[in-house]
Amino acid sequence: MARVEGLTLALGLLPVLVAATLGWFAFHPATFLASWNPQGLSLPSAVGASALNAFWAFLGVECAAATAGVVRNPTRNVPRATLIGVVAVAAIYISACTVLMGIVPAAELAKSSSPFAQAGQVSLGVGLAAAIAVCALLRAQGCVTGWVLVTSETTRSGADAGVFPRLFRTRPGERASAINLVTAGGLMSLMAVTTASPTLGQQFGFLANVSVLLSLYSYILAGGSLIRISGVVGSGRSAGAVLTALVAMGCSAALIATGKPIELACGLVVIAAAGLLYLWLRRR
Repeated sequence: MARVEGLTLALGLLPVLVAATLGWFAFHPATFLASWNPQGLSLPSAVGASALNAFWAFLGVECAAATAGVVRNPTRNVPRATLIGVVAVAAIYISACTVLMGIVPAAELAKSSSPFAQAGQVSLGVGLAAAIAVCALLRAQGCVTGWVLVTSETTRSGADAGVFPRLFRTRPGERASAINLVTAGGLMSLMAVTTASPTLGQQFGFLANVSVLLSLYSYILAGGSLIRISGVVGSGRSAGAVLTALVAMGCSAALIATGKPIELACGLVVIAAAGLLYLWLRRR
């Protein structure tokens, strides 16, 4: 898994890094200014409309912790992967997205399902655009593989802790749970079919926003857990832990408020199902 993820990550980041560096030679300030706020929205309206989409880029921050059970030296590597990953992603994607807005007009970017390939075609020709599209395809395959692992490991660890059905618990001598992998892949395929949309961009936007909302609910619960255990870390650090938790919970709630009604409804359906499952497991 680590080899597949490492290879596809390198290939997937290649066009983004090219855009973030060489793309500046094709950057046009006038195009960027015209693309900055084409609808003339106020700052709160513009941020509210794009906040969930932007947060999707950072959603994987918890994956290192979720798969700690299969990470070598997790005490050292999980915090490093989390913090370095956030900083690196922020720097690379802010630069790359800024370049895109200065190469391709906003109206074309809004319709594009492969903006980096389109920018490559405009600035460096059709051949490079095709290479960028292939890199993006390979990275997408790597992401699917990684997400299936994260989902199955989270399911297995929850079952081992007694907060998920016993069916998904770790079996003797098992390194990867076959039933969890198959279940996660089947559910992801079902979601892909049932959310089919007129364009790939619309489908991706819907699934991404619902995923972000569900993660934000989890972040709020994590903040509550941090407040609950803050007394264990000592009086000197307790206040900082509580403050961090409250800020995180407040920011998560603010982001949730920007979701569309249909997205919020889908998230609440999942939460309701999880609540019923929790009550059923507690009774058992």
